[in-house]
Amino acid sequence: MLPRHHSGPAFTRCTILVYKEQQHRLQEYTDRLGVALYTVDSVQGREMDVAIILTTRTDVDEASGNFLNDIQQMNVALTRCKYGQFVLGYLNALHTLSNWNQLVAWAARHNTIIETANLPDIFS
Repeated sequence: MLPRHHSGPAFTRCTILVYKEQQHRLQEYTDRLGVALYTVDSVQGREMDVAIILTTRTDVDEASGNFLNDIQQMNVALTRCKYGQFVLGYLNALHTLSNWNQLVAWAARHNTIIETANLPDIFS
């Protein structure tokens, strides 16, 4: 978790999207907030203090989720942060993808999965 009262330089943060269409839909909103928005391909080679990875897709399975489940894409997305990251996604869909299922299982073992209803609690 980031310190509540940080007096040093501002944290760099970004949102990483798996699908380019998501970028088009969110660009105006994130521009107003000053949050960098990248696709997995465009964030490669960059590093941020905090990364939010959006895997939000509910209609996915092993056959249709090849791009989302690609291990190289996952590696790029998951290694962009220096201090912390949030992976946002539909848990049931991620369980159907072999690589994401392994990450979800790891997160469950480390008690780091937060249900949507509890998200406000971690920021208060």
